[in-house]
Amino acid sequence: MTIKLALHYLKELRLPGAAQSLNNLLREAETRQLSHLDFLIALLKQENDQREENTVARRIKQAGFPQVKSLETFDFTMIPSLNKARILSLARGEYLDEKRHVILMGNSGTGKTHLATALGL
Repeated sequence: MTIKLALHYLKELRLPGAAQSLNNLLREAETRQLSHLDFLIALLKQENDQREENTVARRIKQAGFPQVKSLETFDFTMIPSLNKARILSLARGEYLDEKRHVILMGNSGTGKTHLATALGL
Protein backbone atom coordinates (compact mmCIF):
# COMPACT_ATOMS: atom_id res chain seq x y z
CA MET A 1 0.00 0.00 0.00
CA THR A 2 2.82 2.42 0.83
CA ILE A 3 4.47 2.11 -2.60
CA LYS A 4 1.11 2.62 -4.31
CA LEU A 5 0.55 5.75 -2.25
CA ALA A 6 4.03 7.04 -3.08
CA LEU A 7 3.41 6.37 -6.79
CA HIS A 8 0.08 8.17 -6.53
CA TYR A 9 1.72 11.27 -5.05
CA LEU A 10 4.54 11.21 -7.59
CA LYS A 11 2.00 11.13 -10.39
CA GLU A 12 -0.13 13.85 -8.77
CA LEU A 13 2.97 16.03 -8.47
CA ARG A 14 3.76 15.31 -12.13
CA LEU A 15 7.02 13.51 -11.45
CA PRO A 16 6.73 10.62 -13.93
CA GLY A 17 10.48 9.93 -14.10
CA ALA A 18 10.60 9.47 -10.34
CA ALA A 19 7.46 7.32 -10.42
CA GLN A 20 8.90 5.12 -13.15
CA SER A 21 12.18 4.54 -11.30
CA LEU A 22 10.78 4.24 -7.76
CA ASN A 23 10.76 0.44 -7.54
CA ASN A 24 14.29 0.04 -8.92
CA LEU A 25 15.64 2.79 -6.66
CA LEU A 26 13.96 1.24 -3.62
CA ARG A 27 15.70 -2.07 -4.35
CA GLU A 28 19.00 -0.32 -4.94
CA ALA A 29 18.62 1.69 -1.73
CA GLU A 30 18.00 -1.50 0.20
CA THR A 31 20.97 -3.42 -1.24
CA ARG A 32 23.37 -0.47 -1.02
CA GLN A 33 21.93 0.69 2.32
CA LEU A 34 21.44 4.23 1.11
CA SER A 35 20.44 6.92 3.58
CA HIS A 36 17.08 8.60 3.19
CA LEU A 37 18.76 11.67 1.78
CA ASP A 38 20.82 9.66 -0.74
CA PHE A 39 17.66 7.85 -1.84
CA LEU A 40 15.82 11.15 -2.26
CA ILE A 41 18.70 12.62 -4.24
CA ALA A 42 18.79 9.55 -6.52
CA LEU A 43 15.03 9.77 -7.06
CA LEU A 44 15.16 13.49 -7.87
CA LYS A 45 18.17 12.98 -10.15
CA GLN A 46 16.22 10.34 -12.08
CA GLU A 47 13.35 12.78 -12.55
CA ASN A 48 15.69 15.57 -13.61
CA ASP A 49 17.54 13.31 -16.08
CA GLN A 50 14.24 12.18 -17.62
CA ARG A 51 13.07 15.77 -18.01
CA GLU A 52 16.33 16.80 -19.68
CA GLU A 53 16.07 13.84 -22.06
CA ASN A 54 12.47 14.75 -22.91
CA THR A 55 13.44 18.39 -23.49
CA VAL A 56 16.21 17.42 -25.91
CA ALA A 57 13.91 15.04 -27.78
CA ARG A 58 11.20 17.73 -28.01
CA ARG A 59 13.66 20.33 -29.30
CA ILE A 60 15.02 17.94 -31.93
CA LYS A 61 11.47 17.24 -33.09
CA GLN A 62 10.61 20.96 -33.18
CA ALA A 63 13.75 21.69 -35.21
CA GLY A 64 12.30 19.65 -38.04
CA PHE A 65 15.58 18.13 -39.14
CA PRO A 66 15.13 15.97 -42.27
CA GLN A 67 17.13 13.23 -40.52
CA VAL A 68 19.05 13.16 -37.27
CA LYS A 69 22.75 13.16 -38.17
CA SER A 70 25.90 13.59 -36.11
CA LEU A 71 29.49 14.53 -36.80
CA GLU A 72 30.53 11.03 -35.76
CA THR A 73 28.75 9.60 -38.78
CA PHE A 74 30.10 12.16 -41.26
CA ASP A 75 32.81 10.81 -43.57
CA PHE A 76 35.38 13.59 -43.79
CA THR A 77 37.50 11.51 -46.20
CA MET A 78 34.87 11.91 -48.93
CA ILE A 79 35.63 15.64 -49.21
CA PRO A 80 39.36 16.14 -48.63
CA SER A 81 39.11 19.90 -49.22
CA LEU A 82 36.76 20.27 -46.24
CA ASN A 83 38.53 21.71 -43.20
CA LYS A 84 37.71 19.12 -40.51
CA ALA A 85 39.29 21.21 -37.75
CA ARG A 86 37.06 24.14 -38.64
CA ILE A 87 33.92 21.98 -38.56
CA LEU A 88 34.93 20.52 -35.18
CA SER A 89 35.55 24.06 -33.97
CA LEU A 90 32.04 25.03 -35.10
CA ALA A 91 30.69 22.05 -33.15
CA ARG A 92 31.79 23.76 -29.93
CA GLY A 93 29.08 26.36 -30.65
CA GLU A 94 31.15 29.47 -30.05
CA TYR A 95 29.61 31.07 -33.13
CA LEU A 96 26.27 31.00 -31.31
CA ASP A 97 27.62 33.02 -28.38
CA GLU A 98 29.16 35.45 -30.85
CA LYS A 99 25.85 35.65 -32.77
CA ARG A 100 27.61 34.77 -36.02
CA HIS A 101 26.15 32.96 -39.01
CA VAL A 102 27.44 29.78 -40.62
CA ILE A 103 27.02 29.28 -44.34
CA LEU A 104 27.63 25.87 -45.88
CA MET A 105 28.21 25.99 -49.61
CA GLY A 106 28.93 23.25 -52.10
CA ASN A 107 27.59 21.00 -54.79
CA SER A 108 24.72 18.65 -54.28
CA GLY A 109 25.60 15.54 -52.27
CA THR A 110 28.59 17.01 -50.44
CA GLY A 111 27.13 16.70 -46.94
CA LYS A 112 25.89 20.22 -46.27
CA THR A 113 22.61 19.04 -44.76
CA HIS A 114 24.41 16.39 -42.72
CA LEU A 115 26.82 18.97 -41.30
CA ALA A 116 24.08 21.54 -40.68
CA THR A 117 22.00 18.99 -38.81
CA ALA A 118 24.98 17.80 -36.78
CA LEU A 119 25.81 21.39 -35.84
CA GLY A 120 22.17 22.00 -34.99
CA LEU A 121 22.17 19.08 -32.61
